[in-house]
Amino acid sequence: MASTEVNKMLAAAVEACEDKKAEDIRILALDPAESGLSDYFLICSGNSDRQNVAITDAIEMKLKSDFGMYPNSVEGRRQGEWILMDYVDFIVHVFSHEKRAFYGLERLRKSATSLSLADLNAEIKSAIAAGRPKKAAAPAKEDCSGEESCEGCDSGGREKGGQEGREEGSGQGGEEGLCEREQEALKITLASIGGKAKSAPCEVLAADYLQRSVRYSAIESQLFASEEKFLAWVAQLRRKGSARLVLFDSTGSLLTSEELAKSVEEAGVLGLQHLVFAIGPADGWSASARATADLRVSFGRITLPHELARAVAAEQLYRALTILGGHPYHSGH
Repeated sequence: MASTEVNKMLAAAVEACEDKKAEDIRILALDPAESGLSDYFLICSGNSDRQNVAITDAIEMKLKSDFGMYPNSVEGRRQGEWILMDYVDFIVHVFSHEKRAFYGLERLRKSATSLSLADLNAEIKSAIAAGRPKKAAAPAKEDCSGEESCEGCDSGGREKGGQEGREEGSGQGGEEGLCEREQEALKITLASIGGKAKSAPCEVLAADYLQRSVRYSAIESQLFASEEKFLAWVAQLRRKGSARLVLFDSTGSLLTSEELAKSVEEAGVLGLQHLVFAIGPADGWSASARATADLRVSFGRITLPHELARAVAAEQLYRALTILGGHPYHSGH
């Protein structure tokens, strides 16, 4: 279920659309079983590419000024016929009338529930009202008092920094326990070499799988203009800390999804800070890039368009993470 803050941001985005005279504005509450991480689609239409860009700019400025929120990515702004703004919890689609009719997102999302701005505002008011219960005393909780102190606590059973782990109403020392050591999570990057993607449907598919993956791991998408710039970025990562590079390459090894999941798991076990998966330029990776890689993985003997390869890679990363997370997504495949 979306948080009140997400609903407020979505309502603000709708208001920005209305200010720029967007047409046929629709809010779709997505089915959690199909939508991955996102809770909503906000869909609207403009009468020209220029108006579509103006609508997008208005949404971005509104959410930035009111909430300090920036989109995770924006796709299609240059063409203007279909602009996608990824705010993770919701995705904004600004269409020309022709592209909206052609792709038919509303038809594809048959399980989604259509909401009006009034419905959304009613949900916000209801959530605010429900969030005002009387304060209850926090339950007593065991700590390390009287025992040998652990690395995360001092000898009095307090978290380092002096705050009592079970101080009433403090919000500290949740169910995870007082002494749990915080570890820096593995960050995954899906990198691509080349220009802006030309296939909006492939980009939507790749973005959807990356959004789903966020619940299992920190993950991002990066686009590099050239192999040289990409390798320089990887070298910088390695200077800062531990990083592993996996290239998707026609000369690489054929792995099952389980084996790919195993490689992700190994990176976490080894305590690596960064795991980079990369799709190469149109003419393939150079010999020097292949020599830099820790692992090369092939999609098989078939040749895929760059945008489709990115969507396949995003899906396989999501599949690998669900395998490791025990999610049934991979079952039966």
